[in-house]
Amino acid sequence: MGELLADHTTLRLGGPADRFLTHTDPASWPDLAHTAAGDAAPFVLDGGSNTLAADTGYPGTVIRMDTRGVAVRPLGGDLVEVIVRAGEPLGSLVAFTVAEGLSGIEYLGGIPGTTGAAPASPRTASARSRDHRTGSSGSPWPTSRL
Repeated sequence: MGELLADHTTLRLGGPADRFLTHTDPASWPDLAHTAAGDAAPFVLDGGSNTLAADTGYPGTVIRMDTRGVAVRPLGGDLVEVIVRAGEPLGSLVAFTVAEGLSGIEYLGGIPGTTGAAPASPRTASARSRDHRTGSSGSPWPTSRL
C-alpha cells in the first residue's frame, strides 16, 4: 500500500498513491522529474489545502513540493523581487514580508497551504512567476510598498 494522500491534504481525504515522492532540494528536481517521467500523468501536490483526493487513491506518481525558503533581491528603481520556494507555507511568507516591511499579501496569512499553490488575485497574478524546475516562485514588488 502506498502513501495515503489523506496525510497530505487539509481535509484529510484520499487513499494511497501508487508512488509518492517528496521534492525538498531544488538541485534534485531533474532526477525527481526523470523518476516520474514514465508515468502518464504525475500529480504535483503543494500544501494540499485546495486538493480533494479520491478515497481509492491515485493510480500514478504524486510529487509533493516541500522546498522551503524566502529571499528578497533588489531589482533597481523602486522594485524588489521576492523569491519563494514552492513548499514555503503561506503564513511563513506573510510573516517574512511583514518583517521586511513589504505589504500587500497579508490577506493570505490565514489560508492553509503553500506558496506553490497560493491563491492569486487579478492584482497579483500578473506579477507571479514560477519555476517548476526549482520549485521557486518570484514576484516583482515595488519598494514604494516598503
